[in-house]
Formats: sequence, C-alpha cells, structure tokens
Amino acid sequence: MIKFFGELKENYEFIDCIRTGEASNSNNSYIKIATEMGIDLSKSDLSETQKYQLLTLLGQYRQAFAKDITELGCTKIGKHIIDTGDANPVRQCPQPQIEERQSVSSLACKEVQYLGHIITKEGIAVDPEKTASVHSFAAPKNVKEVRMFLGLCNYYRKFIHNYSKITSPLNQLLHKDQQFHWTDECQRSLETLKTKLTSAPILVFPDFNKEFILHTDASGTAIGYVLGQHDKDKKLRVIAYGGRMLRKPEQRWDVKDRECLALVVAIKQFHVYLANNKFHVYTDHIALQYLHRIKESTGRLARWSMYLQTYNFEVHYQPGKDNVCADFLSRIQHPENQRQRRISIDEIEATYTATVQSRKETNQQMYNENQRSVVKPVQLQDSDESKHESVSAIKAITEADNRYRDVDPLLMMIETTKLTQDRIQAAQNEDEEAGQMLQYIEQNTLPQDKKKADVIVRESNHYVVSNGILFHHYYPRGKGHLSDRVIKQLVVPKSLQNDVLLSYHDAIIAAHPGIDRTYNNIRMKYYWKKMYSDIEDYVKTCIECQQGKTNPHFKRAPLQPLPATGVFERIHMDILCNLPHSSGGFNQILLVVCPFSKWCEAFPLKTGGAVETARVLYNEIICLYGPCRQILTDLGKNFISNLVKEICKIFQITKLNTSSYHPECNAATERQNRTLATSLRMYCHDNQSTWPDYLQGVMMSFRNTIQTESTQYSPYYLVFGREPRNPIDIALIPESTKGLSKDAESALKLIVDNLTQARKIAKTNIEAAQQKYKTQHDKNVEEPSFYVLDKVWLYCTRTPVGLSPKLQRKWTGPYYIAEHIGEYIYRLRKASDNKILKAPVHANRLKKYLDPKNRPTNQPNEVNEDHDLNPEELMDMPEILDRVNDTIINHTQNQVGKNNQNDQTQLHKDKQPSQNPNPQQDIYDVEKILKCRKRGNIKQYLIKWQGYSSSQNTWKPSNNIPNNLIQHFHAQSQSKNKRK
Repeated sequence: MIKFFGELKENYEFIDCIRTGEASNSNNSYIKIATEMGIDLSKSDLSETQKYQLLTLLGQYRQAFAKDITELGCTKIGKHIIDTGDANPVRQCPQPQIEERQSVSSLACKEVQYLGHIITKEGIAVDPEKTASVHSFAAPKNVKEVRMFLGLCNYYRKFIHNYSKITSPLNQLLHKDQQFHWTDECQRSLETLKTKLTSAPILVFPDFNKEFILHTDASGTAIGYVLGQHDKDKKLRVIAYGGRMLRKPEQRWDVKDRECLALVVAIKQFHVYLANNKFHVYTDHIALQYLHRIKESTGRLARWSMYLQTYNFEVHYQPGKDNVCADFLSRIQHPENQRQRRISIDEIEATYTATVQSRKETNQQMYNENQRSVVKPVQLQDSDESKHESVSAIKAITEADNRYRDVDPLLMMIETTKLTQDRIQAAQNEDEEAGQMLQYIEQNTLPQDKKKADVIVRESNHYVVSNGILFHHYYPRGKGHLSDRVIKQLVVPKSLQNDVLLSYHDAIIAAHPGIDRTYNNIRMKYYWKKMYSDIEDYVKTCIECQQGKTNPHFKRAPLQPLPATGVFERIHMDILCNLPHSSGGFNQILLVVCPFSKWCEAFPLKTGGAVETARVLYNEIICLYGPCRQILTDLGKNFISNLVKEICKIFQITKLNTSSYHPECNAATERQNRTLATSLRMYCHDNQSTWPDYLQGVMMSFRNTIQTESTQYSPYYLVFGREPRNPIDIALIPESTKGLSKDAESALKLIVDNLTQARKIAKTNIEAAQQKYKTQHDKNVEEPSFYVLDKVWLYCTRTPVGLSPKLQRKWTGPYYIAEHIGEYIYRLRKASDNKILKAPVHANRLKKYLDPKNRPTNQPNEVNEDHDLNPEELMDMPEILDRVNDTIINHTQNQVGKNNQNDQTQLHKDKQPSQNPNPQQDIYDVEKILKCRKRGNIKQYLIKWQGYSSSQNTWKPSNNIPNNLIQHFHAQSQSKNKRK
C-alpha cells in the first residue's frame, strides 16, 4: 500500500493575457493577470478538465492513483500501469499533456508528516514531537522529582484506569522514613504512566469547532506548555505537550520575560491549531493579562506584543498550584538536541478541520476524515524511505474552508441559511397553525377545537397549496382588478421565522433597516400571523440597532434648575482649553462664574494641573472674595484632586460635581466659555498667540453688561451697588452732586438699600427666567422609568484612537442600574465584568436594554430560571439587594392585584372566610415569588399570595407582574444559589 502526493506543473502556468486594456503595459508586452507561482499564491488542485483528461487516460486502472487525500492508502503500487485498451495509436497530441513535477512530489513513502501527525497506511498517528516532552522525562533521582511527576499524573488521574495500583510503587518512595531506591517496579510504573499520559483517553485529536486551552509556565531553567480542549463533559483533554530548555541568555531574563517567552513559543509551536481559532491562555503570571494593554514598551516585549496581536486569545490567571501540567514541564530536563519546530507568521496558509474518530491500535491514534481536502506541500524534510526524494509536511484545507479562499471577505457575510423545499414542507407540517391549514386544504380535516376550526374554515380562501407547500394570497390596496394585484406569499412556520428575519434585517445585503422597511420587504414574499408585531419586536431588540442607531424621538428628562442663592455663595468653574500657546506659555483659561450675579473671572493657565488650579482658586478667588458655600465643577482631574478637596475642607466648602458627559449641569460656565471664545476671536484672529493681552479687557465688558435674560442688572452693580464708569463716561458725563446725601452715613445707607433691593429683584428675575426656560424645555420630556437592577445602554461620544466617530457605535453596554443617587442621576455596573462606573450618569444618557431572548419568534423551550441576571454579578451587589429588599416590595406589591383582577374571583371562591384578614379587600398582596417557568414565549411566575395557603398559589404571566418585583425574585434566588 502506498500514498501518492502529486503536484501538476500545469496548475502553476499563467493564463494568457490580451494585448489591450489593463493586461498590457506601455511597451505593449504581456503582464500577468493570473495567480503567481508558488505555494502561497497559487492553487494546486486539479481543474475539472484535468481530472477528466486523467481519468480518461487511466481507464480501468484509475483506482491505482489517488486524486486527493481521501483516497490515500487505497492504491496498489503493483497496478501502476496505464492500460490504453484497444485504442488506436495517437498520431498527434489533441490537448496539452499534463506534466508531473517531481521536485515537490513524494512517491512510495510509508508515512509522511501531516499537520503535526504521522500519516501511515493504518491511518493517522500522533506525532512523537507532540509527546516528546513527557516521553523524555528521565527516571527521578530524588523524592522531589517523584513528587513533581505524580503531581502531573494526579491532574489526569480520572482518565487513567487503576491509577492507584499503577502509582503504588512511586507512592512508596514518598513515605517519610523510606529510603529513596529506584527499582525496576518503579521504572515500569513510570513508563506505564508516561504511556497513559500520551495516549487515549487523555491525548485526543483537536476539534476545530471548539475553543483551545493553552497552559504555559516558565522556571529558571526551562519552559513548558500544554495544548488541550474540553470534552462534552467539560473535562480537559490534552492535544499536545511541549517545552524546551532555556538558553543561557534567556536564563538571565526576569520573570515576566520568561513567562512571556513561554507564551510566544507555545503559540508558535501550536500555530496550526491556533492561527484561525480563538483560544484561552492560562498562566500563573498575572502580568501577562496586561500584555495587550502596554502603552509604552520597547525591546522584546514590544515585538512579542505586536506578534501576538495576530491571534485571538484571552489570558487568564491561574495559581501555580492549579497549573500543574505546565509547571511540571517547565521543571524537567528537556533534550538539548530536541528539534523545535519553527513557524513563521507568514508560513501558515490555512487551518485543518475534520471530523475525528479515535481507536486504539498498537498505541496509535487513528482517525477517519469525512471531508474532501486539498493537499498542498509546504515544507520539505528528509525521508527514511527515499533519500533522493522528500517528504512534505502537509497542511490541508477542508472543502468547507476552501470555498472562501479566493473570495472577498464581504461575500462571506452574504451567505445565509439555505432553505430547501423539503425542509420548508417538513417545517410547515410540524407547525401547529400551518399544519392544520394544510390538513384542511389537502385532506379536509379540521381540529377538534371548534374556535380553531371556525378560523381555519373562514381563512382557508386566502391559502393555496402548491407542490405540498402552503402559500398565502395577499391583496394590496390599489386600483385594478383583484386578480391582478394578488401576491403569493410563502407561509413561514415558526421554526423558520428567525431565518427570514435574519436574512431581511441582519444580513449585509439587508443593512439593518427599520421596522416598516423590514416589514414591507418581507410581506412581498412571506407571511405568518402577527408578522408586523414580530418584526417590530425583532428590530427593537436587535443589539446592533440598539447600539448603532439614535432615536429621533428620544425624550429627555425634565429640567431641574439649580436654586438661586446669593452673590458668591456658589461658584462654577471650568477650563477653556486647546488655545494657542502664548509668549508666556499659556494655553488654557480657568473661568470662574457666580451664577447669581453673573460675575466672572478668567485666569490664563500653563498646564491646567491640580496645583496650578488650586493656587488660582485660593489666591484669586477665596482671598479676594472670601470662601463661598459651594463649588460646582465637572469631573476633570484637576477639579477632583485631593489638593482641591483639602482647600474645600479647610474653608468648609461643599464640593459639587456634574455627572459624566453632562455639561448642561454646569451651563453657567459652558455658555460663558463660548461667549469668551467668540469675543477673543474678534481681536486676535491675526496673531492668535496674543490672546492673554485681551483677556481681562473682555472680562471687564462681561461684568459691565446688563444681563437682559436673567437679572436685568449688570454683574458690577449687583456686586458693588453702583454702575461702573467707562472712559467715555468720564469725558461726556460731568460729575454731578445731585441726589448725594450731605453726610457719609446717609450716603452709605442709600447704597446698601439700593444694593439690597437690586439683589431681591435680580433673584426674582432669575427665578422667572429659569421657570420660563424650564417650561420651554419640558414641552417634550418624559419622566425616566429606570429602577435598580434595570438593564440599560449608555450613550458615549468618546471614540478610541484610530477610529472614526462617524462609524463608531454611540451606545455601549449593557449596564445594570446599581444605585439611584439623586434626581435623574444613577450609578451603573457593567454587565460583562461587574465593574462599577466611578462617575454617576444622567438619565439623558441612558435607554432601556431590550433583550433579544424575549423575541416571540424564538424557539420555545422550558426554563426554570432567568439567565439574564448573572449570579456572580448579583453576589457582588449586597448593598443593592438590601435596597431592593427594603423598597421594591413596598412600592410594587399592591400593583400586582390591579393587574390580576380577572383572577381574583376564583381566588376569592377558593378562599376560606376565616383565612381572609380583610374580606373587604379588593387587592391581593404578593408574599413572594416562588418559581419561574416558560410556556411557549410567555414567561410565568408562581405567586405566593399573602394570607393564603400554598394550595392557592397561582402561575401569573410576567406582563401582569411589576418588573421590579421580578428582578427582586431573580436577585434573591441567584444569590442563594451562589451561597450554596
């Protein structure tokens, strides 16, 4: 038996080009428009024409040759004879002959290395290189080495039959008073364990439909790594072992470099498995979790980080006591002459995928491949069978993968579920509504239920059966005869509705249209009952639409103006940045505004840091105007620094912060910043670096200007009690003594009275202006309906570096409402990793998360609990659960009775009069929710009614129970399960 690997030279020939158009250059000579020669860029599979020529030529001895890998081992070398039969001699070559290229062929070889395995006539065996790290382990020389080896074996003891009996001789060496003596029985035990560790059921073949698990570790002398996968029982099975000794320079590296080296070498070693598959890395060095987040790195870490970015993996921390296998391989002696397979980034072309079976035959792993593969030589190594030829280390691409080899990636996204007539017909027969209609039309059979039978008879005129498939006739409104406007719609059973919605909404050629557009596109070809409402629910719960689209009808929360206090009782601060550098090194402005008097101060800054900001606050504001009662700023680092906090603590100033990305709260400075930038633009547009020279003059104009929209006074008057004088006033308006009091006391009294009266009027005007603005603002608002543990999206305008804001999704998340801080202010907890967001969030940046699991088109299945809430997340929220226990039930119990009036009569009949604490009560209180289940697409909860026995417990649909009470039930049940 032989295996024959062939590569035809004709497959690499160029396609002839024409002399015109893009196929020729300026010299009118030929240029290549076909694939380049070589393994990486051309295709070596036989074309259909070549296959036909070859099969015709071989005749009845066609079975002597293997045209692809599926026929390997099925040919006989003794039959390599071409029989031409009774054909006449060939006078001329009718077609170009097929030439076999010998330089890349291997003939009459008993075995070849193939994707990390050895292909033999019996099948495919494990490559010894994969198990060399275990086989090379020498006999232990002391108790420590025995304990290390047994630690590895104990990790897989559940897969080793009679493990205790096999390890008994080695366990004897671990006794405290036992002298270490290595016997033949110990050696047999060692060899048996090594064989068990490198054969089934521990060592398995890879399944490329599952994620890979990679364990790595490094010591001061060696590195070790193990590749595995979880089986159907969630048990970790080994695919390959690996490791090597560290070179002398590598031994001097620090821990993080050695651990990272183990990761890089392991990924290179198992590149054929990991190149196009997601995998998880487990290591006992926690710093590797942040390898992708290094912002400034040089040397080998930078190179490794760049190299590893081509792989899709996650790094998890695992303590050394749990990382037993890789730890063992990093502490044993590896042969120095062991050949390490080196794989470059550009070497891997494809991934091998196959359905694998295993059987034991002479301690070798065998498998049968169920998919046709295209065999391509990649790398040559010497063969023991034929020194003048070479055996190729072969990679393969399954036919399923090969479809996309030369196709644009966008075209791969177009392919959707393929619906055949047989599948549609079977699905319609299995569907309740469609199946009953089919039985009535074809067999004149009606269901037993009279209501359903009446509906089927009444609607049957709109249905027709064609080739065993049910269709619906739709008559759109319009002019013309009814028969000319009929549309034949395929009746979609419930099991296929998601496929249709996926194709008409999620596919790349659909591009996530809105509700009406999706409905209009589907109804021209398909039909099912309640189709519009199902499409509406599907589109509303689409994750991509929720994140990427903005609601044009979004309603903000009502306006909550800050109360008017007094002059310098509360000040607002903000930074105007991104200004040109002046000659003094200033490029920012610190703006301070009194919201009552509208008095504003501006100070140029060089860095805008915490020290510079705190110095200006103390020297220019507190020392000049005295300490205020409150300071309102955004969440800039300079404003929330410890230095500013200490100043506020010393002068007993309350520090207020806006919510994140909600500048409307600090509108006094935000609006003044825009006015300040506009004013400076008028004077320094030619030489922008001179803006500090005009700053204080512009600020004087702001203080002298009457605030017509609010106080009706100038800030200068509300602070000093008199109007300021401009230079032109001194020249044109003579100084007058009319109206001045004769003595200083009466003059002072007049100024104070005027100032007091002006401030009262200013406060009244401010409140009137606020009310006017609130009335205008609240014309299209809505009270937020967010509660603790609600799932929401968060609006975020921040765009990562290197990405365009035009293509960035605006809604991130989802998040859980962790706390209701104040009026329309919430604190969030991320659903994915359970981390609390430091900054509070305003309700205007939130919207409800609509879960796709609640779509009516989803397939019905029984559930016993709600998996929307992660128990690990809820266990870390004890303060939230406490608030839920104290408040949610009190606010929502009575609402249940209002939604269940239809069920109260039956409850009242079953109720004994003596058990009812209040016979006149019309509302039944909920004591607690006991269980959860799902009937079809409706989620139901078992209610324990307060004051009623357990025999009166009833199941109620979720839409009759307040959302907060349901979330409280899941929070409590998940927490109990976690504690257990």
